[in-house]
Amino acid sequence: MSLVAPPSLQLDLFLRDTAAYQQALARYDRLRPILQGQATLTQQSRATGIPYNQLWRDLQRFRRAGLVGLLDHRALPHTRGKPPVEVRVPLHVQQQIVRLALAHPFTARELARISQTCYEVPIDHRGIRRVLELHQLSPAVLRLHYQTTQQTALPPFPAGQQLELAMEPTTRAQRLVQA
Repeated sequence: MSLVAPPSLQLDLFLRDTAAYQQALARYDRLRPILQGQATLTQQSRATGIPYNQLWRDLQRFRRAGLVGLLDHRALPHTRGKPPVEVRVPLHVQQQIVRLALAHPFTARELARISQTCYEVPIDHRGIRRVLELHQLSPAVLRLHYQTTQQTALPPFPAGQQLELAMEPTTRAQRLVQA
């Protein structure tokens, strides 16, 4: 028979989120006199100023799930819905989206269509906006970038000897003779 306790999932949860850990411990400390039989719910409610119903709910949650039951589940991230965009969209696709957004004045919907077509990534215009926000590119920053790139002049075409290209139509026989 092993005397070593299995690792607790509750401890892993609390080690990751210290604020939730502190709140759950504070709720447990309010329940401790009740659990040890030193006070009743009514007495503890009067002593702490916490409503009776809240103490009763916390006691039921603690008995049902331990310290995890004392967590404020409204503050915890929910598991429903889609994962964050940085998880769903690979990094190389994010980089291409940023490059396209900087190079051309595409709308978010156009960038989404390009990403869906070229990379087969299921993303919509809101996801594109999230990717751009993730890389600190707001619409105002992009507009400023477009304005500055439009104002800069293209380098002049170097003057000099230009190549002459034969533009006369040729037949296949003439091309074979030249080859």
